Amino acid sequence: AEYMGMVFLVARSLRTSFTLNHLKHKPLRIRRDFSTNLTRNMSVEQKIEPLQVEAFANINLVPLLQSDTTPVKFGDLIDPKYGSIIMMVRRPGCWLCRDEAKDLASIFPRLHEQGKRPALIGVVLENVNNEVMDFAKFFPGSKIYLDSDRASFKAMGDRHLSLLRLLTWKTISQGWSATRKVTGNLKGEGKYLGGIMVFGPQHDPGVKYTHFEEMGAPVDPELVYDAYTAISFPKDNESA
Repeated sequence: AEYMGMVFLVARSLRTSFTLNHLKHKPLRIRRDFSTNLTRNMSVEQKIEPLQVEAFANINLVPLLQSDTTPVKFGDLIDPKYGSIIMMVRRPGCWLCRDEAKDLASIFPRLHEQGKRPALIGVVLENVNNEVMDFAKFFPGSKIYLDSDRASFKAMGDRHLSLLRLLTWKTISQGWSATRKVTGNLKGEGKYLGGIMVFGPQHDPGVKYTHFEEMGAPVDPELVYDAYTAISFPKDNESA
């Protein structure tokens, strides 16, 4: 009963395209939707290409939780001196997303000790109630922006969650574990997969690292740390 309850909780959290009404009355439709989603996910992953800064640079984003809400370009989020680490957040209220954000933010004190201060950025698809404000508590030091047109997620491949990954024991157990470490809820959309990107500074531009979100496979923050510290910085940056 506990296992089935967790499956239901995660399924509700992810807000997939099917509903309980489908489960009761339209089993053939569900199987068809599942097959289509799974095939699409696999084809996107097989064809994925290295991300380019140019694909993101001119996307318009709206600042959240800031006094100035004038839209900005995605490219302006990349700090010219230190670069940026950007998390594309699938759903701000999601337990897994909040837990991953907390882990990602944990590498920043070590970077600051080295005199490296990349911008920590979150990009969300919606601003529901206080969800972004609550998410920010698990993402200290970050600035968060709204991409209501989903343009930046499309630039990452426009990837949707897969029911195959959703219903694995690994995903369920990680979701259950996250609920014991962070608060969360079931509010908002959650079917568009995000990820994490490391953008280099002006003297060494480019996407240095990309983690494409997959259910049951959270980012290893140490890989993000290693990718960022592999960037070569002038000595005046390091001593700043």
